[in-house]
Formats: sequence, C-alpha cells, structure tokens
Amino acid sequence: GDTEIGLCQGNLSASAGSGDIQVGDAGGAARIETGSGDISLGVTALGGDIDLRGSSGDAKLHLPQDCTFSFEARTTSGSIQTSFDQALSFNDKGDWAEGSVGESPQYSVSCSFASGDVRVRR
Repeated sequence: GDTEIGLCQGNLSASAGSGDIQVGDAGGAARIETGSGDISLGVTALGGDIDLRGSSGDAKLHLPQDCTFSFEARTTSGSIQTSFDQALSFNDKGDWAEGSVGESPQYSVSCSFASGDVRVRR
C-alpha cells in the first residue's frame, strides 16, 4: 500500500515493495526505495544525503532554494528534468545526469530508477 509521512526532522529510511511513498516535509538525510510506485519528497532543510531508488515509478523531489549539493540521476527508461539543468552534464539520451549545484557541496542527492521519470526542483 501507499505510505505518507507528513513531517520528519531526522534521518529517514523508507521502503515499499509496491505502493507510493510521499514525504511532505523532511529535514535530514533520506533513503527511500520502492519496487513499484512513485516517490515524492519535499525537503525543507538539506541535512544529509538524499538517495531515491525505484524499479518502476516516478520520482519528484523538491529541495530548498539555497542548498548546495552534488547530484547524480539515472533512469533506464524515462527522462530527467531539474530546475538546475545548467549546472549538470547529461548524456545524449537524457537518462543520466551529474554535477554540482552551488559552491562546496556538503551533501549528495542521488536518484536511480529503472523505469520512470525523475523531476527535481528547487
């Protein structure tokens, strides 16, 4: 089934075999994985590494405007779109991207999906 978390002000680890995972307000590190389902994560303060993984489903991630981080995303069948594309390097297919956002990033943001789209906004 689906999992919904409203507020998490610490490190978060969540997984689901089948179903969506939605986190509205996270303030620490996060590792979220789903076999079949979407992941939606809202981060109010980047306080650790973010790692989103899935076999089949889409990822939507909203980060604070002022955070700095290293970024890597890949999807075998899908696309990657961010609000900071100019800071990234993409492969020709547009299914892999990496780069650094801001100066001296302390944390990393990683999204890896076999089938699905990755959307990241600041």
